[in-house]
Amino acid sequence: MEKQERKSRRRAAARKRRERRKQHDLTGWIIEFSKKVVVICALLYIVIEMFSILVIWQFMDTSALSTLIAESSDVLKVCVFGYMIKAGLENWQKIRNARIRQETRENTETEEEEGAVG
Repeated sequence: MEKQERKSRRRAAARKRRERRKQHDLTGWIIEFSKKVVVICALLYIVIEMFSILVIWQFMDTSALSTLIAESSDVLKVCVFGYMIKAGLENWQKIRNARIRQETRENTETEEEEGAVG
């Protein structure tokens, strides 16, 4: 009876590990994708600023500069702000999951100790 119980526990643990890996792969892809988006936004912002400096210097005209810089700055702000929110939510989720795992581990240890004594 104990052998069957151990086997079923092992199978359940293996299933949980596979599920975590799948979730981690998806989460890893999303995290890497969002970092790429932020880097691309920052690079585009820098390119736009350099382009505007070049145009001002070449044509001695600053009429559209304020709009160009304001709009590109807004895009960068939204991108970075969105990334910060996502990172904050991920950290909150990691902390919560770690706390749940720790409580589960403590409960399991307590149950095993009680089972060994009783």
